[in-house]
Amino acid sequence: MSKNRTKRLAPSVLLEDLATLDALDAIEDWSPSNPQFTKANAQAVRAAMVGKQTKENQDAVQAKASRDDSVEAEWDTHDFVIGVRQQGIAQYGEDGNEVQSLGLKKKSEYKKRTGRIRKEPEE
Repeated sequence: MSKNRTKRLAPSVLLEDLATLDALDAIEDWSPSNPQFTKANAQAVRAAMVGKQTKENQDAVQAKASRDDSVEAEWDTHDFVIGVRQQGIAQYGEDGNEVQSLGLKKKSEYKKRTGRIRKEPEE
C-alpha cells in the first residue's frame, strides 16, 4: 500500500492494476481465503473507479464550460464599459470632469509634445 494516498497513481501502475483485474476475471476457480478479495468485490471496485473517473471528466468539462461563460461575461462587461466611456466623451467632451470620473484622463492633463531640439554637429 502506498503511503501518500493524495497523489494520483501513475498511468502505468493503473494499467497494470486493470490488467490484473482482467486476469482475475479469467480465473474460473478463484476462491480467496479473505472474502474481501472476491471477483464480485473486484468488479465493484473497478466499477466505482470508472464511475468516479467519469464524474471527474464530466466535472472538468462543466468547469471549462463555466469558465468560458465567465470569460464571455467579462468581455461583454469590458465592451460595455468602453462604450460608456466613449459616450461620456461624446456627451461631456474630452475635458469634462465626468469623463475623468469614468476613469479616463482629461485631454488637458496630457503633456504637450515638445519639438525635438536638433543639435548642430560640431566641426
